Amino acid sequence: MESFFNAITVPAMWVIAFLELFGACFALYKSRKLINVLFFIECIGLSIDAFIQVLGVYIGVSQGLLALSYLRFVLHGILVPLLIPIAYLLSGSKWNKIIIYAITGVVMVFGIIMAALVKLEPVDTAGILRYQMSEATSKFVVTINQVISIGGVIPLFLFGVIALIKKQGLWVLLSGIFMLIFAAIGGPVKALNDYNFFLTAIGEVLMMACLLMPLVLKKKKIAPSR
Repeated sequence: MESFFNAITVPAMWVIAFLELFGACFALYKSRKLINVLFFIECIGLSIDAFIQVLGVYIGVSQGLLALSYLRFVLHGILVPLLIPIAYLLSGSKWNKIIIYAITGVVMVFGIIMAALVKLEPVDTAGILRYQMSEATSKFVVTINQVISIGGVIPLFLFGVIALIKKQGLWVLLSGIFMLIFAAIGGPVKALNDYNFFLTAIGEVLMMACLLMPLVLKKKKIAPSR
């Protein structure tokens, strides 16, 4: 299994980065509405995240890669909360927008704090040199990171159910299911622990593909079969 992942991780990360870049551009091409702009920002950020990770193959341990890695954590702190208004807008929910955006803003602030206080260390997996959170990172920062990560999936399920009730389709709910499966699969399977970043990247691109579908198929009102 390890040899298989070692062989596919680098090329797959390039593919993921370009798919996310394409998704961002396509969403903005379809419309300049708020939901499309938010989707564009989310996809561009995820694409940059993937590009930074795969650049470790060529840059190696350096201050440049370390600086880019801190940028990754800043993006993480901003992009994960951004899923809240994206899922909200796609669900057709009538919840108070001010509350939704306020919650998003607060979570983003904590995400930026996390990125500012995190301690990073280099790790090499499948030929990709990355900087990841080290054991020197305080428990407070680790807890913030975990809360933000979990908090990004919960809105997908919450608003996914609302979207289903409002007959907006299964896409939002499916995005949460894909993200949860691929983010969690590396934990129970010991052989996959080192490849969590890769599995999460797959989950992210599948998540964004599901969230893109309502933007593409909105006029046709096509949803996956139940």
